[in-house]
Amino acid sequence: MADFLFTTAYPSDDNNWKALRSLLRRCSRRLKFHEYAERFEEDVKFGADIAQVILNRLTTERKIVKEVAGTHVAGHYGLRPGESCVARVKHLIEGYKYIFAEDSEAFFASPRSSLAQKHAKHFSSVFEEAPRNHELELPIPLVALAATAVHCALQEWKDGAFVKLPFHGNTYQDVYEHHVRVLEDILIERSKYHRLMSDIAGKIIAGAVPVDVGAMEE
Repeated sequence: MADFLFTTAYPSDDNNWKALRSLLRRCSRRLKFHEYAERFEEDVKFGADIAQVILNRLTTERKIVKEVAGTHVAGHYGLRPGESCVARVKHLIEGYKYIFAEDSEAFFASPRSSLAQKHAKHFSSVFEEAPRNHELELPIPLVALAATAVHCALQEWKDGAFVKLPFHGNTYQDVYEHHVRVLEDILIERSKYHRLMSDIAGKIIAGAVPVDVGAMEE
């Protein structure tokens, strides 16, 4: 599942469908299921049917991240029922201010459930040379998904009182893609990107602690 989740948390268009089928082929070869790898190559419908199963699982994984964000958002952003909450949430969501250090922190993991800890073996580094090649980074799709979950959790308070919102389908895909673009822009400066993502990964792997999202747009 990590192969898919760390490629994109919101596959939708034709290119992503092709990417999912490609990942299915790679996973089949890695597991030595060569006949399946060949079938994924030749049988488009078969690949699409299996990819749909993966998409359904991705929906479940996204909900797990959202649940974690939802348990922390109110406390971390000081949200309480009332008019001040409406103004606070509006301020945080406009321009995606919730990712800035001066506003608060967001959780990419918790002791209850950590995708990062579970799939740490899939992490890598943008650097091939030592020692930074051993300083593993959190993948862009996972960080973007966590920020998107925080966005949804904040919107649950936008009217001044908590109202649970669904986090399924592609409702928040545009928010997710925004965060992906932000991180890809940072990736242009490899050292800055590496410092941010390896710091996040290190903190989570060490103990699933809350980490600061603010460095995303310093």
